Amino acid sequence: MLPPGFETIEKYVGYWDVPTTSERWERRAAASMDEIRAFYDDMLAHADQALDVIALHDINAMPDDVATLARLMLALMSAAVAIEVVGAPRDPYSPYPHSVRVLRGPSPWG
Repeated sequence: MLPPGFETIEKYVGYWDVPTTSERWERRAAASMDEIRAFYDDMLAHADQALDVIALHDINAMPDDVATLARLMLALMSAAVAIEVVGAPRDPYSPYPHSVRVLRGPSPWG
């Protein structure tokens, strides 16, 4: 699922590896703070190594395992909002669920 050296974070692939910005937001919004914190802490410990691996590949031609790692890093950014900014899975002043959908984000994982 992930490149060698990232076995300890493979447990997050099933939940956090989703293809779009909207889906990453929905995953964060539906998770508990304990779940987000565990993901955030484990991913942050591997972030520098992950970025080094990802940087070796063209974004449009990544092997599947590296693309999965890249999407987990995007999910880490979403989790960071909950941990570092909001202090909750969702902004307390925004409705949930909401009807806002990002129809097209940056390629390839908008």
